[in-house]
Amino acid sequence: MKNFISILLLCVATLSMTACSEIEFGSAMYKKFNRPPTTDKASQGVLKVGKPYTVMGKTYYPQETYDYVET
Repeated sequence: MKNFISILLLCVATLSMTACSEIEFGSAMYKKFNRPPTTDKASQGVLKVGKPYTVMGKTYYPQETYDYVET
């Protein structure tokens, strides 16, 4: 009987401590550490840049812009 009460109290304490955890922190850490980063070139995406084009006599040359922030 004493063992049963000890196990029951341990379970109650564990469940009450999990209720205090932050879901946002846990999900962010899960996403961060879920998979190791791949360095395989075949699995990385390719940024496709278009051909030069002309608008009203001015020629534009598309280029890669990694720091572009669309707001």
